[in-house]
Amino acid sequence: MIGVVARLDNVTAYFGAQLVFAKLSWEINHDARIGLIGPNGAGKSTILKLLACESEPNEGAVLITRGVRVGYLPQEPEFDLSRTVIEEALDASPTLAALEREMETLN
Repeated sequence: MIGVVARLDNVTAYFGAQLVFAKLSWEINHDARIGLIGPNGAGKSTILKLLACESEPNEGAVLITRGVRVGYLPQEPEFDLSRTVIEEALDASPTLAALEREMETLN
């Protein structure tokens, strides 16, 4: 059984010169279901970007258990408007794309 899959260890993050949060420590356990709730500017997206390795903390460490994959879809994504939503989604996950191709072949 897997215990902790991701951990923020004394993480401090800034958005420009603005402090978002300081010395934040948090663990996400296997099988946990989480939701981030808070006002705009509280750091919800920053935490998700840190967990997805889309950005790095100014201080502290982000630790992700080996074999764990974290995906992040930005609030304002930039999509190729000539493609369908499913095409964009399949591009984000090679595993999902392979399964989709296999399903089409089997059908």
